[in-house]
Amino acid sequence: MEREDVALVYSQLAERYGAPRATLSDGAVELPATQSGMPEKQAFRRDPCCKIFKHKAANFLKAAMGRHPRFAEFKLAVGQDASAIQQTELRT
Repeated sequence: MEREDVALVYSQLAERYGAPRATLSDGAVELPATQSGMPEKQAFRRDPCCKIFKHKAANFLKAAMGRHPRFAEFKLAVGQDASAIQQTELRT
């Protein structure tokens, strides 16, 4: 999805449901370059923007450890664990 597509969806949602009271952001590059990721010319662009913790933590870890030789091993192990958990059958 491109930035323009995201901006269009935000605009359509705002027209249908009203201005958002807050937004969550993972900092994706597809988001327009405003604080909240909202289209810059929208009246609701000053809403509070909350960063999604797991993305914020992952970005912090990558910035702190990204060049360490074992970081690639760590990312691989985490990715494998995440895949294994997502593939696990839900039991109730």
